Amino acid sequence: SSASRPHLSRRRTPSLRTPPPFAMAVPSDLLWECVKKNNAFMRKSVNMKTMSSEPGNLMGTHSLKFSGLANSKALGLTTKAHGKKVNIRMTVSATRRSRTYRPK
Repeated sequence: SSASRPHLSRRRTPSLRTPPPFAMAVPSDLLWECVKKNNAFMRKSVNMKTMSSEPGNLMGTHSLKFSGLANSKALGLTTKAHGKKVNIRMTVSATRRSRTYRPK
């Protein structure tokens, strides 16, 4: 009976795929200070500027202005081939997940 097991409840556990609500509350300047010295997307080479391969960085330049990680207004392009036809999808950063793939 449920009276003998009070620790069991029918509450749903939160999904692991959705980020917690406080995940987007970090200011972009603070996030940039944390990732600008070392991150997985940096590409360094001799006699060249530091480049970046992060998603949302169309210029490929390692700076706050073009960063797809730390910039609040990131823009990205992806392609997907369907036979002879190629679809291009523009993604913009948005606070609501439903508006992520809508153009401005």
